[in-house]
Amino acid sequence: MSGVSARFSDTKDLYEYGFSNFSKQTVLKAGDIATQIEVPNATKETKNLDLLIEKDVSALLSNNLSLETITPEIKLNENISAPIMEGTLLGSISYSIDGLSFSSNLVASHTVEESKLLTYVIYIGSICIVIFLFCEIISKKKRHKRSK
Repeated sequence: MSGVSARFSDTKDLYEYGFSNFSKQTVLKAGDIATQIEVPNATKETKNLDLLIEKDVSALLSNNLSLETITPEIKLNENISAPIMEGTLLGSISYSIDGLSFSSNLVASHTVEESKLLTYVIYIGSICIVIFLFCEIISKKKRHKRSK
């Protein structure tokens, strides 16, 4: 190359290497399902909840890297139970790639309604106990009257 400095030639080679071997890749895509959980104390219809990626996360990565081979780390909030509103933050997902960490929040895909079954069982149990105690009191009074 006549008239081209060595510095320019090295810079050109470096750029060509970078553009040939690296590209901007989406590590996490907003709206994708990260995992599914079963929510305790939820109605039968809403208990299976998809956790969605909240926002896109992009990074400059090697073209040789396959994101399918990387296992994400999912951290869920403690004590997740119904009711849950759609879009509620329930945890996070992160990938560690070449010493760099990429992460996003996990949000609820739909509203999870609280099951009323436990409430009804408690009410029915309470009523049964009251009726049992009432019957015991009445039977004791009848036995007491007979013994007189």
